[in-house]
Amino acid sequence: MESERKEKTPVSVSIGELSQPETEDLSAAPRPDVIWEEDAEVKIVSGTQCCGYTSPLVPINYIPDVQIWGDGHMIWVEYINDGSRIVWETWLSQKEMQAALQSVVDTGFYGMQDSYKNPLVADLPEKCLNVNLVDHKKQVCEYYQGAPQEFHDLYAYFADGIGLDGEAYVPKIGYLTSYPFPVETSLNQEDVDYVWDTQSLGLSLSEAVDQGLWIDGTPLEFAWEIVNANQGSMAIQDGDLYYQISLQTPTVSWQEPPVP
Repeated sequence: MESERKEKTPVSVSIGELSQPETEDLSAAPRPDVIWEEDAEVKIVSGTQCCGYTSPLVPINYIPDVQIWGDGHMIWVEYINDGSRIVWETWLSQKEMQAALQSVVDTGFYGMQDSYKNPLVADLPEKCLNVNLVDHKKQVCEYYQGAPQEFHDLYAYFADGIGLDGEAYVPKIGYLTSYPFPVETSLNQEDVDYVWDTQSLGLSLSEAVDQGLWIDGTPLEFAWEIVNANQGSMAIQDGDLYYQISLQTPTVSWQEPPVP
């Protein structure tokens, strides 16, 4: 399926375009053939940077920075300065997919260490890039520092949607869980981020406490708006009570929801 979008020339990253650190020579890195499983169920590329010392809701609401499946389906996340996010979606052509994966090989990704860590720091997010070719599957992770510049450039290349435009991703179904504030909580109106109108939405957040529930339609659209605006700290008023929420989308969320 081809999404309607403005075409751009795919961006390719090569070893010659990137400065190599003196401490790591990637020129002799393995160069596997760029062959991938062309299957909509198989994830070929994923990039994550989560979550460190943060609200417990952040990893539940987190969507990987980029995900590409074997059929060319790509979803990536753009973060805005106010902390909100936009989730984008498109489908890569065979040519675009080939160019993107060739960039992985050309930057020396398959010669990088599996892990770069600084043991003197704690509570920071770990940045990981996974690439799964048929003959060579590899993950490279960096905790705080140590990875070569090629890793960061390659990660940014994918996390920016490899230079392509997309359309806003809208989930068709989601798993909503609500987390009530203590009963005695009373917030000023300016502290309330959203008002959940039970009558118009057709369900109360009290129904999604603990085990959660599957939603679609208007409640899903509103919950999606909320978690995109703030993944970890929001105050939602439903009647006289206040909640925070998480929303998980099948195959897209970092933490998969229960099987529907």
